[in-house]
Amino acid sequence: MNFPKSDRQKGEASAGYGRILIIILLGIGLLLVTLGGKKNESETVTDGPTEEERLAELCSSLSGVGRCQVYIAYEERRISYSSNTEKVIVGVAVLCEGGSNDGVKARLTALIDSLYGIGSNRIRIDQMK
Repeated sequence: MNFPKSDRQKGEASAGYGRILIIILLGIGLLLVTLGGKKNESETVTDGPTEEERLAELCSSLSGVGRCQVYIAYEERRISYSSNTEKVIVGVAVLCEGGSNDGVKARLTALIDSLYGIGSNRIRIDQMK
């Protein structure tokens, strides 16, 4: 036979559900804090050389280039399957001592195009002062 629960029994049952609810909410909060604490790659600080410095060093090692400075232009694009963005190289400018030589320009353009696949129309090589 089913007897109606007393007020005390109802209170104990509600307290049990309340504790379970609090534990679940704390778990979700901890999970969100943990996931929210991760940084995107673009926010990560690195101690090594920048992409521009690495490319400038590579370019200057080519015959006839000499000293050079490099600027890389980026564009942030949204990744279609997530809410994250990624940095995409859209252009490269190189100023170098041998930048007036057509052979040097052609070799640098081919090198940069093969590294980044951005096309020769997005690469500019010019003479440094």
